[in-house]
Amino acid sequence: MRRREDSRTEAGDRLWEEYFMKYHNMVLRNASLWVNDYHTAEDICQETFIRLLIHMDKVPPAKIKGWLICVSDHLALDVLRKHQRWDLAKDRLMEAFEKKRSQEPDSILEQMEEFQETGMALKALKDVRPNWYEAIRMSCLEDMDARSIGKELGVRPMLVSKWKERGRRWLRDVYLKKKDG
Repeated sequence: MRRREDSRTEAGDRLWEEYFMKYHNMVLRNASLWVNDYHTAEDICQETFIRLLIHMDKVPPAKIKGWLICVSDHLALDVLRKHQRWDLAKDRLMEAFEKKRSQEPDSILEQMEEFQETGMALKALKDVRPNWYEAIRMSCLEDMDARSIGKELGVRPMLVSKWKERGRRWLRDVYLKKKDG
């Protein structure tokens, strides 16, 4: 019985390390946007991942990314409150709220249609050129550089850069054709 608990802990630690490697830069950037100080952002990032380690069994894997952003947002706001920089955070929150609130239903509908068109173009790219799609996905969503992507896909970084460039051009062309046609 003891061995099962140890293996679960080891598996959990490995999973936590994966999440850390995958999302560390994203969380650090998010915290930096709030506090405008690299060292404070590092502290927030570290605390975010400590909390993930504590609560990992309660967070569904599909929601890890959103959970990390949410926790880092709250920690950054706490730091701003403690350092009497709450006005800055409040201004940023109010700007975001006003921007969302001022959108007309028509503009929201247009955005939804544009997202749908973009999603269809991405799906087409995935079907036609899966390597290009993966290179773009890993670069944009996982914030990986060409060297890391190349290592993961087993190709040279130069090829990854070409795939990303060609994939973006292909997506732009498909998107423009759909928009014009």
